[in-house]
This record gives sequence, structure tokens and C-alpha cells, in this order.
Amino acid sequence: MGAFVSSELERILESLDHEERIVFEYFRKNLSVGEILAVKELKLIHRINDPLRVIDSLIKKNILEKGAGCINLSSSIKELLKKRKER
Repeated sequence: MGAFVSSELERILESLDHEERIVFEYFRKNLSVGEILAVKELKLIHRINDPLRVIDSLIKKNILEKGAGCINLSSSIKELLKKRKER
């Protein structure tokens, strides 16, 4: 199972473009961030030109989830990361 988890996560990461990978790493480190703060930080600190476009793209790919005023790493991705750590 561990090899599958690792390869599944690798497959997902390989499918991301440069900006999507930056945004993924941002949410991997922070897990859940208020939408306004996330957009500001991604724009100012990480130099993402259109953070909302990238966030929407990652939501459509089920990598991120949108909550009430916040954006989270999706449950399925959190599980893959958790299982990867347990290996």
C-alpha cells in the first residue's frame, strides 16, 4: 500500500504546472488558510500572478477544497500525505 500511496501522490504532483506546484506547497505547509490571506500571500510573497485562477484549478483537480471563507488541502490529499509520513 505504501508504494501505491507514494506513486499516487507523485502522479498528482507531476501533473501540476509550476504555479500549481507552488500553491500546492503553500497549502501543504499551511493546510488551511483564509481566502483573502492566501490570495495576498501567494501574490506578494510567492509571486503568483493570478492566485484565484490557480486555486480554482486545484479545486477542480480535488487537491484543494473551499470552505466558509477559507481554502484547505483536500481530505484525500491530506490522507495521502499522512500515509506517506507513516511509511
